Amino acid sequence: MPTLFRVQAILVAGIVWLFAASILAAQDVVVSPDTGGTDKTIQAAIDAVVKAGGGRVVLKPGEYVLHRGLILQNAKGVSIIGGPGVRLKFAPEVCVVAAADAPKGQGFIEVESAEGLSEGVQIEIQAKGLLDTTPSGGKYQRLFFGASVAAIEGRRIKTRRPLEYPMPKGTKIVYAYNAFLLGGETSGVIIEGLEIDLNRDQWPVKPINHTCHCAVLGAGAYDYVKGVTGPAVENVVIHNCVFRNCHHRGVAWYSVVKSAVTGCRIENADAEGIDLDHFCYHCEARDNEIRNCPVGVELNDASDCIVERNTIEGCEKGINLWRWCPHEDLNRRNLFKANKIVDTKGTAIFCGPKTGKTTITGNTITRCSGIGMQILGDDNTITGNGLRGCEKEAIFVGGNNNVINGNDVRENRTPLKNTGKDNTIEQ
Repeated sequence: MPTLFRVQAILVAGIVWLFAASILAAQDVVVSPDTGGTDKTIQAAIDAVVKAGGGRVVLKPGEYVLHRGLILQNAKGVSIIGGPGVRLKFAPEVCVVAAADAPKGQGFIEVESAEGLSEGVQIEIQAKGLLDTTPSGGKYQRLFFGASVAAIEGRRIKTRRPLEYPMPKGTKIVYAYNAFLLGGETSGVIIEGLEIDLNRDQWPVKPINHTCHCAVLGAGAYDYVKGVTGPAVENVVIHNCVFRNCHHRGVAWYSVVKSAVTGCRIENADAEGIDLDHFCYHCEARDNEIRNCPVGVELNDASDCIVERNTIEGCEKGINLWRWCPHEDLNRRNLFKANKIVDTKGTAIFCGPKTGKTTITGNTITRCSGIGMQILGDDNTITGNGLRGCEKEAIFVGGNNNVINGNDVRENRTPLKNTGKDNTIEQ
């Protein structure tokens, strides 16, 4: 039977991006909890449409328990489609304890009990790992390293590779996965209409690695110093989903381009609701509701991105833009527009040092316990925003060559403070 093609469109940064999803026999792959739908069944359906060159995995209403994460590797034109009543929930955490020391290079771990473990899963070993270096030359110790389970033999975990670092007796070992992981040469992926509960209350040992226990993690190849080192993940849309109870992020993107998170509700995370991280370009966060997270939307080394019409409520920070990597053309030309930020415990909108050319317009900030807008970068435009009830400065400008005009800063303790140079201020 011939292969048929469906052309799908993604609207990112005002441009319609087209891609073709090839679907064998023009049929969706349907997964139902009534016919044994599990993470293994969903993964098999994903693998089938990836192998076919594209297609849709359609989840029928019901609850699906995830004992491991779902992976889209080198996926092109793949859609994961849910709808009302489709709910994915993490199984309770698997945590075991090392019964003996294990030296670097050993290919197994003795544990007190291997109950709940299974072959093929990724684990986080909560012992000292890599002594790493920040882009500015500072040293820091990672307190974890990873491994993959090759086999379970009684109370012995055999690992796929020798241990990279020594592990002392008593070390906690936990599962380390995300609901969805997108990697490799992945493009044209849609995740739509899913409710995902990461079940944080039944994961009492928090994974240390902040790139696990997220709802959606997308990661292209990059290096802090070298920059982008391989294909980016691109043209991804996360739409009309609900993500809750993450130990880390709702959506986290690293080296992802021309992609969008739209119309989602993200709540009760222990880290960022949406994170546009190193080397993200032309990405969007639009029309989302983000509640009770440390940060609503974070941009860390992201450029040419749009954060628009989001409601961010009850978070520590609202929108947070800052620099980690040294590359000059990072943290530039972002747009924060028409967002509603309510009841932040810290700064509602933050633009850190060595960021610039951000446009901040039409946002409303209400009841901010910290600074409404803290602008420490240069060459930004802050116009037409409304701020009410900021306990510190409504607008604090510490950078240079910024333009601040037409903002409503009445009913704040301190309307505006300027410590920078050559700023144009007309309020």
